[in-house]
Amino acid sequence: MTISTIVIVLSTSLWSQSCLPEGIVFETQYQIDNFAGLHPGCTSIAGDVTIHGETDYAITNLNGLSPITSIGGKLYILGNRSLKNFHGLHNLSSIGGHLDISSNDGIKSLSGLDNLSSIGGRITIAHNDSIIAFNGLEKIKYIPGYLHVSFNEALISMVGLHHVDSIGGHLYIWDNESLTNLAGLESVKQIKEYANILANDAMTSLTGLDNLKTIEGDLAVFQNPVLSSLTGLQNVKTIGGNLNISANPLLTTLSGLDGVQSLGGYLTIGYNDGLIDLNGLDNLLKISGSLEIHENVVLRSIEGIRNIDPNSIQADGEAYDIKIYKNLVLDSCAVKSICGALVLPGTSTVIHDNAPGCNTEPEIQLQCQETIGVNDLMGLKRITLYPNPAETDLTVQTELETGLNIFNPVGQRVAYERLKPGANQLSIRSYPAGLYLLRTDEGEVLILVKQ
Repeated sequence: MTISTIVIVLSTSLWSQSCLPEGIVFETQYQIDNFAGLHPGCTSIAGDVTIHGETDYAITNLNGLSPITSIGGKLYILGNRSLKNFHGLHNLSSIGGHLDISSNDGIKSLSGLDNLSSIGGRITIAHNDSIIAFNGLEKIKYIPGYLHVSFNEALISMVGLHHVDSIGGHLYIWDNESLTNLAGLESVKQIKEYANILANDAMTSLTGLDNLKTIEGDLAVFQNPVLSSLTGLQNVKTIGGNLNISANPLLTTLSGLDGVQSLGGYLTIGYNDGLIDLNGLDNLLKISGSLEIHENVVLRSIEGIRNIDPNSIQADGEAYDIKIYKNLVLDSCAVKSICGALVLPGTSTVIHDNAPGCNTEPEIQLQCQETIGVNDLMGLKRITLYPNPAETDLTVQTELETGLNIFNPVGQRVAYERLKPGANQLSIRSYPAGLYLLRTDEGEVLILVKQ
C-alpha cells in the first residue's frame, strides 16, 4: 500500500466517523445551512436530532443536512411552519430511535426521506395541517414501535407506508378529518399491541387493512361518524385483547369481522345508533371477559353472537359478566351463548330497558326454555315441575338431593328450598304473579309462571 493510499483511507475514515454523541438541536436556518462547515466530517450522528425553529418560521429548508446518513438516536421535526419538504435528508438511511413529525403545516408529503429504510422506534405523524399522504417512507418495511397518526386535517391516504408488513407497537388513527379509509396499509399483517380507530370524521370503511391477520392487543373502533362498514378487517382471526365497537352511528351490521374466532378480553358493542344486528360475529367462538351490548337504539337481533362459548363469558373482579341494556327494540336475547351463560352458576347480569322479552333475566330465561331448552344446553334434565303455570302449590320432581334458588321477576332471590330425590311440595300462594327463575345448586334452570 502506498503512502498516498494510506492517506486517502485515513482521511475517508475520519471524514465518515460518528459524531455528536450528545445530539443536536437545529433552531435556525444558519445552523442547517452551515452544518457541514460547523461539523466537518459528521455524517453519522450518534445522539438525537431535533429540528425545531426558534420561531415557527425560522427554518425554511433542510438542504444543508445532506451529509447526514444515519442518526443513532431519535429524529424530531417539530413546529416548522415554513418547511415545505424534507429535501436535504435524502441521504438519511437509518434512525436508531423514534421518528416524530409534528406541527409542520407546510409539508404535503414526506418527500426527502426516500432513502430511509430503518427505524428503531415509533413513528408519530401529527398536527401537520397540509399533509395529504406519506410518500417518502416507501423503504420502511417494519416499525418496531407504534404508528400514531392524528390531527392531520388534509390527510387522504396512508400511501407511503405500503411496504410496512408489521407494527411492533400499537396502531392509533385519531381525528384525521379527511381520511376516508386506510389505503396504504395493505401490507400490514400483524399489530403487536392494540389498534384504535377513533374520531375520523370522513372515514367510511377500514379498507387498507385487508391483509391484517392478528391484533395482539385490543381493537377499538370508536366515534367515527360516517363509518358504514368494517370492510378491511375480514382477514383478522385473532384479537388478543378486548373488542370495542362503539359510537359509530352509520354502522348497520358488523360484517367485516367475519374472520374473528377468538378474543383475549371483553366484547363491547354500544352507542351504534344505526346498528340493526350483530351479523359478522358469527364465527366468534370464544371471548375471555364480559359481554356488553348497550344503547344500540335500533338493534333487533343478537343472533350473530350465538356461537360464543358460554363458559368464556366471564368478567374479572367485580364487573358483571353480561350487560344488555337500553337497546330499545331488542325483544329477543334467547341465543345459545346467552342462554348457556345464564344457566352457569355465578353468572352476574345487568339487563334492563330493552323491549319486552329481553328486559329482565327471567324473561330471557323463559325465551331460552321455550326456544332452545335451557337445560339441554348443559345436558341436564334431572328436574321437572308441575303444574306450570301454578297458582298455589307446586310439585318439584328431582333425581338427586339439591338446593333450589327461587328468584322473583326483578332478579331478587326470594326463597331457597332443600330438595330430596322424588316429589317435593312447595307452597307459592304468597308469591305475586309473574315469571320466576328456579335454579338448582348444580345450575339447572327452569321458569315458573305464577298466576
